[in-house]
Amino acid sequence: MFKANLPVEFNDGKLMYSAVLKMIEKTSPVLSKMIHDNRNYRPFSIVLPNKIHVICPMLEQMIGGLNGIEITEHIDYRDLLKGNKGRVSTQFHFEKTFFRKWGNINYPLPDPLMILTSWKQRWNEIFPDKIDIEIPTYEENKRFPAKIVYANVVTHAYRIADYPTFTVFSGDVRIKPDLSIANEFHALSHFAEYAGTGAKTTMGAGGTTIVEYDR
Repeated sequence: MFKANLPVEFNDGKLMYSAVLKMIEKTSPVLSKMIHDNRNYRPFSIVLPNKIHVICPMLEQMIGGLNGIEITEHIDYRDLLKGNKGRVSTQFHFEKTFFRKWGNINYPLPDPLMILTSWKQRWNEIFPDKIDIEIPTYEENKRFPAKIVYANVVTHAYRIADYPTFTVFSGDVRIKPDLSIANEFHALSHFAEYAGTGAKTTMGAGGTTIVEYDR
């Protein structure tokens, strides 16, 4: 996985998404079309105005070698599976984040179930080494393996091209996982810095940054 700067800046997530697809199309029209057509394959995320986070190994090779791409950070996802380093909780900063709930309803609040589900699904879309932690649904009367212990967020509007305006949240959230999922949580939380969180991460929503750890 890597983070990179593009040589051109954009002021709209859909415009940047389309530009990235055109970059990919020059090398592989088939892959570009697959990304556009398959909602379950999201090999990159973007952060306006010009940052791209590539999480798919196949796309790493393709985009990493293009002229004008400045790689700023790189990590092998397998290194994230090597342990939680004794961390008890992690504080994140989320930008323009929201989830799809109950079908097509936009949900603009930090929810530990939705956050973990978003990370797990995205990881398992891309990598052969699957994350298999059990995430209970709302209907199951089971203890959830992570909880929010601090949140300071605001909701606001986020507009992407001609889509209806989305209500999103931005701010800091601290999450404490059970020790039973500490290793997986460590891997997913660092993965989220590349993949983002929630919906429309390929169009600039869901930016996720680790702020600090509590030991």
